[in-house]
Amino acid sequence: MDICTAAAIRGCIISFNVLSYRWPTECISPPKAGEQVIVTSSVSLPIGNASLVPSSAKEKVNASRNLGNKTQPLKSSKGEITHLENQGTLFRFTRILPTAMPTVYESVSPVSTFMKMDSLTTPHQQLLPNQNTSSDLLMVWSHYTAIPQPLMDKIDTFFKLNSERNIVFVCGSNECMDQIDEKLREHARILRLRLPALAKGSPLDDFVSKSAILKLLMGRKFQVLMHEVSVLLSLWTFGGLYIDIQSIKTSKVPAEYFKDEWMGNKSIFSISRFERRSQVIKNAMGVIQSAYSSHNRSQILKWDSDSILWSSKVLNYLKKRKIEVDLRKPVIKSLQGGHYGVLTHDNQTKVINNGDEIQTLAALQFLPFVDRFVDRDTWDITCIDTHKQTDNVDIFVNVTENTRKRKHDNETITIFLNAWYNAGDIIWPPKSNLNPLILSVYFGPNSWKKLFTEPGKNYLKEHGPVGARDQSTFQVLRDKNIPVYMSACLTLLIHNGNSDLKREDVLVVDVDRRAVELIVPYHIRKSAITAIHNLPSSMKFDIIARYEAANHLMEQYSRAKLVLTSRIHFALPCLAMEIPVVFVKTALSPKGERDRTDGLTELFHTVTVDKMMTSYKGMENFNWDKPEINPNREISMRFRDSMWQEIQKFPALRETAITFGRVPLKTGSRFNPNKRPVLTFFQVYTTNEVTRWNRRSLESIFYHHPNAKVRILSNALSQAKVSAFNKAGFHVQVRNYTLRGLLKRIQNLEPRTFTNPSEVFLKRLPVISKGSFWFSHETDLIRIIMLYLYGGVYMDTDVILVKSLQNLYNVTAWENKDHSALNGAVLKFDKHNPFLRECIKEFLDNYQQNVWGANGPLLLTRMAKKYPTWICNVSRAEDAQKEKSCIVRCLYRQSFYPIQFRELKTKCFIENGTFDMQRALLSEAFAVHLFHQFTKSYTKTTKPGTLCRYLLNNFCIFCSDLV
Repeated sequence: MDICTAAAIRGCIISFNVLSYRWPTECISPPKAGEQVIVTSSVSLPIGNASLVPSSAKEKVNASRNLGNKTQPLKSSKGEITHLENQGTLFRFTRILPTAMPTVYESVSPVSTFMKMDSLTTPHQQLLPNQNTSSDLLMVWSHYTAIPQPLMDKIDTFFKLNSERNIVFVCGSNECMDQIDEKLREHARILRLRLPALAKGSPLDDFVSKSAILKLLMGRKFQVLMHEVSVLLSLWTFGGLYIDIQSIKTSKVPAEYFKDEWMGNKSIFSISRFERRSQVIKNAMGVIQSAYSSHNRSQILKWDSDSILWSSKVLNYLKKRKIEVDLRKPVIKSLQGGHYGVLTHDNQTKVINNGDEIQTLAALQFLPFVDRFVDRDTWDITCIDTHKQTDNVDIFVNVTENTRKRKHDNETITIFLNAWYNAGDIIWPPKSNLNPLILSVYFGPNSWKKLFTEPGKNYLKEHGPVGARDQSTFQVLRDKNIPVYMSACLTLLIHNGNSDLKREDVLVVDVDRRAVELIVPYHIRKSAITAIHNLPSSMKFDIIARYEAANHLMEQYSRAKLVLTSRIHFALPCLAMEIPVVFVKTALSPKGERDRTDGLTELFHTVTVDKMMTSYKGMENFNWDKPEINPNREISMRFRDSMWQEIQKFPALRETAITFGRVPLKTGSRFNPNKRPVLTFFQVYTTNEVTRWNRRSLESIFYHHPNAKVRILSNALSQAKVSAFNKAGFHVQVRNYTLRGLLKRIQNLEPRTFTNPSEVFLKRLPVISKGSFWFSHETDLIRIIMLYLYGGVYMDTDVILVKSLQNLYNVTAWENKDHSALNGAVLKFDKHNPFLRECIKEFLDNYQQNVWGANGPLLLTRMAKKYPTWICNVSRAEDAQKEKSCIVRCLYRQSFYPIQFRELKTKCFIENGTFDMQRALLSEAFAVHLFHQFTKSYTKTTKPGTLCRYLLNNFCIFCSDLV
C-alpha cells in the first residue's frame, strides 16, 4: 500500500458514550508492567472476516498497516523509544517513554470537550454546551475532499441497517457536510472537524498547534498522520467503536460490540473500541506527541503510528480480535489528484538569513500537505516523496540534488509565490504547471525588465489580483494596469502556538548595538536577548535545516513580551503573534530595505535614528516595562483579511485552515486598548443574496469598527452568505424575525403605550402586507424598533461608512440643504430614546400603505416637526460629537448624504473625481448613501478614477476584490 492509499483510508469512527476507563471484566486485576494479557471471546463480527485469536507482540507489529515500506518497531537497547530533539540547529538524543506506561486514573466529565459554538454547526442545528455529543456510532472523514460516491452508498446502507443508533458524523470538509446532510440527515448529527477544539486539554494539544513543520518532512504521509491524530482525538472525546470507512459491511452491528475495550489485530486505526477518556488512548496520544514532535529526519519517514504504539506497549492489555478488512481503492483514487508545493531559496550567494523560510512557514499553515519543493529562481521541482528512507541524515539532505533533474511538468502544483523577486536574470513567467497564489510579493527594480514583458504581465493578470508586500510594488503594478491590492506580508497570518504562555523575554534582533544603547533603558537591555539571524554557510543547500532554524526562531519569538528589530520580515510575524514591536529605522539602511518597509512601519512602535547614532525621533513616552500593543491594528487586520479572501478561493486551502483552526482569524485579544463600548449595527435584508455593494457596506463598518457586532435581520438570507466575515474574525449574525414577535417585545417593555396600537396594527397586517411598498415599509418599522429596544446603529445596505461613528449620539441627518426632509438610511440612538418611541407609535397608529416614503423619511420629518424642542441641528463636522444632552441631533446634509441622489450617477459613477472633491467628502462626511434604487444599473463595476471607485475600494476589508 502506498502513502496516498494510507492517507485516504482512515475515514470512519463509531463510538458509544462511556464515562471512565476500566479493565476488561475478564481480568481479575490490572496487569503488571510488562505482562501480556490475552482475552478471548466467541463473538463473530459483521465487519470483515473476524476471529479472536491470541497474538504475540511480534505478530501485532507485523500486522500493522504497511504505509509503503515495511516498518519495524522503534526500540533502543533498553527497550525505550528514542528520538532526536530539535534544538535550533543542534540535535540530541532524548528518551521519551518508559518501557511500561503508567496507569493514571482520573475523573471524567460526561460532557464533550467539543463545545465551541462555532465548531459544531450544521445548517439545521447547533449543539449547545449543555448537550452531550457522545453517541453510539461516530464517523470521521478527516480529509479535505468530498467522500467518494461508492463509499457514500456504503455508509448510507450501513446507517439504515443501524438506524436505532445515535450517530455523530465529523467531517473535514464542507463537501462532506453537504453529502451527509443530504443523505443521512435523519440518521446523523453533522459536526465540522476542528482539531484544536478536539485537542484542547489533551496530550496532543501542543502537537496539533505546531504540526505544520512536519509537512516538509513527510510529504503525502502527513495526511495519514493527521487522520490518525483525528481518530485518537475523536476516541478520546467521544469514546466508542471505531471502524475504518473501508471496513464497513452492510450488516447490523451486534450489541456486544459496544461493550468493553478492544481492538482488531490490524490496528487501532482499522477497528477498535475504547471508552471515552480512556487511559489507553491518553497514553497513545502521549506516545505520538513525543515521537513526532522530535522532527527526527532519519526516522520520521520510516515510522507509522501503529509500530510506534506497539513499541511503547500501550496496547498490550487489550482484547484482540482478528479481523480481515476490505481493500481501500476508492479513497486512494479520490485523494491522488494534485500536488502542493513550497518555494525553496538555494540561490543565496551572499548572507543567508531566515526571512524567506519564515515566509514559507506562513504558507504551510494552509497547505494540506507538501510533496514538492519549487526553487524560486530556477523553478526546478523536487519531489519530497522520493527522499530515500535512510539512517544517514546527510543522504536525506542531499537527495534533493539527485532528484532535481526529474521532470514534473505534467503535474499541477498549488503553491504560494510569496517571495522577494529582484534578480536581473529572473525567470518569468514561472512554469505553466504551477497553480499559483500570488500574494505578499516584492518586485524590485532589477526584475522589472523581464517581469513586465507581455508574457510576464499576462501571467500576473491571469493569476491576479496580485498581493503586493510593499507600497513600491503596489504602485508599479498599478501603473502597469495589473490587478493589485496591498497584502503586506503573509507572515501576518502566522499562528502563535504559545499565546497562553506568560511572556517575559525582550529580544533584540539585528539592531545596531549603538542604536540599542541610545534607545533602550539600561535595566531593559541588560537582560535582553540579542539575536543575529544570519545562518551558517553549511545550511545553504540544506533545505530542511533552514526551515527547522526558522521554525525554532518563530518558537522563540512567540514567547517574547517585546521585540526590537530593524528587519521587516522579522517584525511582521511578531505583529501577527500580538507581540509588541519596536521597529528601528536608521539612515544607514540601504534603499532596498527602505522600499520594502514603505506603508508598513506605521504598524509598529517606530523609532528613527540618525546617521551618527546620537539622536532619534519617536518612542518618547514608550513604557518599556509594560509595552503597549502595536498601533494601527485595524490596518494589519485589513491586510490579513484581504489575503484570506484570496486563500479561501482554493477549496483545499480553505478546508485545511478550518480543520487546523486557522480560521476564524483572531481579531486580537488586546485589540481594544481604550475599552471603548462595542457598537451594535443593524441591517435588514429582504433578499437572499449579498451583492458586492452590500458586502462593501458591511466591510466599511468593520473598517472603522473592527470590534462591532452586526445583526442582520432577514427571513431570506442565510448565515452562510456572510460566513466570510465570521471566518475573518468579525462578528456578523443573521437573525430571523417575526413582526409579531418584535411588537410583543415593545409591548412587554411599555404595555400602556404599545399594547393597543400593536394589536390593532397586527389585525390589519394580512391586508397591508400585500401593498406594493410593504417590503420597504417593514424595514422602516424594524429599524426603529431594534434601535428602541437595544440601541446602536442602523445602516442601509447601500451606505458606505467613511468615518467612525463612535462619538455620535442620538443622530439622524437632513437629506437636503433646506432641512425639509430627514432620512433614516443611517441612525444612531441610545435604547429607549423617546423620539423613537413616538416614531413607532406614529407608524402603528397612522400607517400609510400607498406612499413609498410616508413611513420612513416622511415619518421622521413629521415627528421632528411635532417635537421641535427635542431637536438640535448640527451644522459642522467638528460639532457633530458635542451637545450630548439633545434627545435628537439632526446632522447637516453632508454628514450622511454628501451627494444627492439625483446627482449620484454623474458625480460618483460617470465623471472622474478630483482631489478637492475627495478631500471635501472626507472632511465633512461620516457616511455616503449610494441610493441603490437609483444607481443599481452601475453596480457591476465602477469606472477607474471616479469618486465611487474610491469609496467602494478604499474602505474595504477584503480589498483584493475590486468593485
